[in-house]
Amino acid sequence: MNFKMPTIQTAAKSYFNAKKLNQAVEKAEMKALTRQAFVLRKTAMDSIQKSRSISNPGDPPKSHSGLLRRFMLYSVDYVKRVAVIGPKKINKPSIVPSALEHGGSTMVYAGKNKPRMKRQIRPRPFMGPALTKSAPQLSREWRDIVRA
Repeated sequence: MNFKMPTIQTAAKSYFNAKKLNQAVEKAEMKALTRQAFVLRKTAMDSIQKSRSISNPGDPPKSHSGLLRRFMLYSVDYVKRVAVIGPKKINKPSIVPSALEHGGSTMVYAGKNKPRMKRQIRPRPFMGPALTKSAPQLSREWRDIVRA
């Protein structure tokens, strides 16, 4: 009797379909990435309270009009496998969200018929602390992403 020992490749083909497995992993990765982006966005939004008062430097900013919370978005690029989370840039030439997160100067509106004034803003981070706070939950999104 002429018996040939099967190769690893032929043995593996009989146990699983590599293409099907790769598709399942890719689908699960995108689901986890989307869920992570949502969680991070929600955590950042929850840290921004609507209030007329001013937050202390080092604390998350308070939103006077609600724009910062309302324009907090996330987008997932499934081709590059990255997510972008943060405030949407509105039509005004402003760097306020960046200045709030990292500190810096920006021009502020002083009122009707008044000139704009340059103001120094001390850091009031909201995205960095949101990432730190949600890190344990974000890592859980990857646990058991592909199930048998």
